[in-house]
Amino acid sequence: MTTESETKFSGRGSTSPSTLQPSRTFLDLIRLRRVEGDAADVFRSVNRPEKMGNLGPIAYGGCVIALVIASAYQTVKEEEGFKLYSFLGNFLGPTRTDREVNLKVTRLRETRTFQTRLVIASQILEDGEERKCFSATLDFMTTGPGRNGEVGGSIIHREGDPNPFRPYSVKPIYPRQHHSQLERATDLVSSKVESGQLSRSDHERYKEIFGLFNRHFDTKLVPGSIHADNIKGFIPGAELSQVSGREGRKGLTERYTCDWFKVKEQEYPPSSSEVGILPTSRKALNASSLAFALDGALSFLPLTFSNLGLNQASACSSLECSLRFHSPDFDSETNWAYREQRTISGSDQRTFSESYLFDENDNLIATMSQISVLRPLPDPISDRSTGLSKL
Repeated sequence: MTTESETKFSGRGSTSPSTLQPSRTFLDLIRLRRVEGDAADVFRSVNRPEKMGNLGPIAYGGCVIALVIASAYQTVKEEEGFKLYSFLGNFLGPTRTDREVNLKVTRLRETRTFQTRLVIASQILEDGEERKCFSATLDFMTTGPGRNGEVGGSIIHREGDPNPFRPYSVKPIYPRQHHSQLERATDLVSSKVESGQLSRSDHERYKEIFGLFNRHFDTKLVPGSIHADNIKGFIPGAELSQVSGREGRKGLTERYTCDWFKVKEQEYPPSSSEVGILPTSRKALNASSLAFALDGALSFLPLTFSNLGLNQASACSSLECSLRFHSPDFDSETNWAYREQRTISGSDQRTFSESYLFDENDNLIATMSQISVLRPLPDPISDRSTGLSKL
């Protein structure tokens, strides 16, 4: 098992002892301060990003995505109604968990309707070199005051109304239960341990790998979905309701997993005695937290949908992501969101998967799609003959 380094580094990306503590709230993850002496829009994370989905000192991709969104919001005129609707990002390399993230924001467009930002996330290595780990283009739009029920106004969905100027959206595809009827995911996982389906050692590994999400979000898995059956691949070979039941979803593209989640209560303003921390707006918190959540599990859906564990691939990570907000006024702290996930295609060591996010009234809130790399474990026999090794 890889252990996380606690080494301190000098230079612009140095890590102070206080930032090595795990974040207490989601807000802690996205707090920023402006880099002193830099006239441009350059920010630095107050805390280090944290890992999830692996045991090594590599940060969860949702951490850097959330930081990028938070930094872009620092440069946008929210008082004029600008809201994030489009986020197109590329993972340039792993983000390390032993140092802060620097974020440089470039203002590409400033008009009455649109504000466009290019954000480059980077970290300073031991030798002082700046290593870029993520880039994204974010577009913000203000629609102005729309008349009630129209696009740009309040959301009023009218079934059977073909008027394209009124809000409309696709509905959830798969069977679901309301979150009020479901147990929390942590309780469901514990019940799998008590029933002997999940070993206590694997339970500890599960808590270590996915502890970050459970610390900052309340989650409820929908019965009948893949991850409710095999606990995100931690019960490989589990009986899958979608395969053995009436549905008989044999193909990967026919399978799905669903859950409900809500951000745990935050503290305003940030509870810290440190000076120079920039305020985080409610809009920035909402967008960052939803992006953080939507990034989860997409890269390894083909594995878990095949009833395999996360260790059954030599490489499994996101290469890029496209995030779009369709109802940007959704409050992720006070409302439960319903997520559907599915994988669309896989070829040439790349997979394509999607997340759809709805509110309790079945209105589409946001969508995220990702292309990820997925490579099988090497053949031990061919490795011995060719001298190849795992990446």
